[in-house]
Amino acid sequence: MTIDRYPFQFEIAQFGTRLGTRLEGRTAREALLRALRAVREPGFLLVSLAGLDVLSGSFSDEIIAIPYARICAGEYGNRSMVIDSPNIEIADDLAHKLERRGLAMIILTSASMHTQSLPGSDREWTVLGPLAAPMRETLNRIVALGRTSAGQLAVDLGIQHNTCLHRVNRLAALRLIHRRRVGAAGPYSTYALLSLFSDQDDHESVSSRPA
Repeated sequence: MTIDRYPFQFEIAQFGTRLGTRLEGRTAREALLRALRAVREPGFLLVSLAGLDVLSGSFSDEIIAIPYARICAGEYGNRSMVIDSPNIEIADDLAHKLERRGLAMIILTSASMHTQSLPGSDREWTVLGPLAAPMRETLNRIVALGRTSAGQLAVDLGIQHNTCLHRVNRLAALRLIHRRRVGAAGPYSTYALLSLFSDQDDHESVSSRPA
């Protein structure tokens, strides 16, 4: 996936460069939700913080954290959101709002000691908000692979299958990965696990290995 040409992008700076009040964020939220509803499933809305001088916690809570909570509650189907920021500092207040809501989001940003390389891109990524180290380890592996199954992931990470299922269920609930049902093994559904950044072909032609 080429991030620079990704079709579903939303520029926060269209509302100004110094964004501070909750009312401003609430007013701008509907525009973001319209953009979110236009995203092809499974997919994500890339929310850019480029051009901002100030992004307060109140504004970011209204325009980003509240919609993301609704995404995680299942209101917008198999969609997610990813933050794109020239630096991590501009998103500090947003990270606090996500933490208060028990949420975590992927952010694309400049390289630092806390970021990982995004495969097939010159970009770096990390997670905003609370995410335990084992969850981060699992997410890192899924992003690196692009697509996998829980069975293969458990082998790769050297963990029990049930432990792996617990982790991927949590990552999927936080909308940090996509899951696609590919079949069944007895009474249980099997899923492919996909990075948000996988090519669309990966989502449509996924492996049918048991999850």
